[in-house]
Amino acid sequence: MHRILATSAREYPAARAVCAPMRHMCIAALALLGAACDVRQGTVESKDPAVILKERPYSLDAPADATTASPLVVVLHGQGGSGQEIGTDLELRPLAAARNFWLAMPDGTFNRAGVSTWNAGTIDLPPYDRIYLAALIDDVAAKHPIDPKRVYVVGYSVGAFMTHRLACDISPKIAAIISLAGAVTSVQSQCATTSPVSVVEVHGDHDDVITYDGGPFVNGVQSSPSAHDTVATWARNDACTGPLLSTGVALDLDRDIAGSETAIDAYGACPKGIEVQLWTLRGSGHSPNLTPDFGTRVIDWLYAHPKP
Repeated sequence: MHRILATSAREYPAARAVCAPMRHMCIAALALLGAACDVRQGTVESKDPAVILKERPYSLDAPADATTASPLVVVLHGQGGSGQEIGTDLELRPLAAARNFWLAMPDGTFNRAGVSTWNAGTIDLPPYDRIYLAALIDDVAAKHPIDPKRVYVVGYSVGAFMTHRLACDISPKIAAIISLAGAVTSVQSQCATTSPVSVVEVHGDHDDVITYDGGPFVNGVQSSPSAHDTVATWARNDACTGPLLSTGVALDLDRDIAGSETAIDAYGACPKGIEVQLWTLRGSGHSPNLTPDFGTRVIDWLYAHPKP
């Protein structure tokens, strides 16, 4: 397993030149307006899903058995990355055949600085990533045998913001998500789900990009919710009535930190088959040096959480 360098190493030399002097404003724009620091170029102007899919093809790895209904995992890269890179960095690509799931690896579009990113906001602006990703899921299901109760999304950084956004928008289609260093919107009305979604937020408490304790308030709205606020939003959406408590389980997910640095907290009294968890990587930053079994842990958790 690599550190997530295929995305983050390009993300931060490139993005810092554009965004770092106003990093909090960049995060605020991402959370509130759906723009990643500046307006994109060469984006799809049509809202027609067929047009968007034609102009934005995606990579798809097949399971070993492509004839029976299998899970679909959509993986979303961080700023400056690509779908195939994050699929490789999270060790998901070799697992697609071994664990028998379809792996969709879409690419974001490029901003003026030439950096790939996602439009994770709640306002529909080109390139209409919300429409694109929903159409991608429908496209895979139309062409291949997909288990509709096992459609999952995994994202890193801005791709994790997009993961939350997608689950908010099309909750009936999404069984579970895993967000690495992301956040959900802080505005309750902008994530009004109609179906429960199981959620894991994986977040380093030393993350200085998407901060663990949340970003500043802009016009009375917190620009980037904290990791705790993020899981609290999903606990509310999923009608979990118990508190967030330690499970007593600790994992070793970051090779740069000795021991089992990751503490797992979970909400209690969730509906049957639904879980909302916070995995806190103590001492880890925005781009942890993930252990080789991280991808396996992701797939194991997702497989344990089909749509009820």
